[in-house]
Amino acid sequence: MENWQEITDLKTSIIRHFQEEVGVSYDFRDIIDNLDDDEILDSIISWAKNNGVRIFNDKICRTT
Repeated sequence: MENWQEITDLKTSIIRHFQEEVGVSYDFRDIIDNLDDDEILDSIISWAKNNGVRIFNDKICRTT
């Protein structure tokens, strides 16, 4: 199980990715509220690809 710092770093990484995707540093909730579902999912997929996460047979595997 991840420790508190790993989880905090992961959350921060995801938030920063969303901020970079939209080009602003608004609060995460404000960003999410202004994106449609496809934009949110595309950003999640993009973050995963940029961070070494691969999906195999419905299982998510971290490759790093």
